[in-house]
Amino acid sequence: MKKGEIVFIIFASIWAILLISSSIVVQDYPLGARIIVILIAIFPLGLYSIIKSVKRSNKKNAEYLTGNQKYKMRDDVAKALSIFRISTIGHIKDIKNAEKILLLNEKALIVLPANYITILDDKNNKNNENLQGIAILTDKRFIFNYKILTNKLTEEVFLNDICFINLIEMSKKRGCLEIHTNTKKYYIFLYYKQKMMHYARYLFIWAKNNAENFNLVLNENNTKYPQKNP
Repeated sequence: MKKGEIVFIIFASIWAILLISSSIVVQDYPLGARIIVILIAIFPLGLYSIIKSVKRSNKKNAEYLTGNQKYKMRDDVAKALSIFRISTIGHIKDIKNAEKILLLNEKALIVLPANYITILDDKNNKNNENLQGIAILTDKRFIFNYKILTNKLTEEVFLNDICFINLIEMSKKRGCLEIHTNTKKYYIFLYYKQKMMHYARYLFIWAKNNAENFNLVLNENNTKYPQKNP
């Protein structure tokens, strides 16, 4: 804890003690006034606690504890999450499992945890409807990692196998990305603003069009990444 924070806590505590004591000692205060004084007294400490908890939560977005070892999220995954302003709270385990599927020489462009996908076969049979898992678009593949009962399953589509990409807008903050291959159709449900849903479609199209340029091993110096900002 920094010196400034200690000084603030001391003064805020003295402030709270003085105000609460005065509201108790003075008998003429009505109940409503006493409650207001108490709320004002504890406000600085309450605000400090909220700010600290938010800072701790943000710090865990890219680095968190797993068992006794410190686990650092991949930079590309952290960047993909930040673009769509997705918190890792409640999704850390899914993200970690999904990272194990990613190759060292591929770049994550979209990471959508807690997502729902409907998968249709070439005859439009909904054999897998509303599956929940984590959807990932990289510069090489589209991956959907999900769980049915105790079975962990992964759908994998190489970008060259994608033949159709479309965005179905259902409302201002709800839509569906439609991804077709020769054998399956994937419907990825999105709950973002229209601008972000269109950006997700743009990333799929960009990755599909540039897939042929990613046959060589990539590193931080030559990795391509869409420059368009949402």
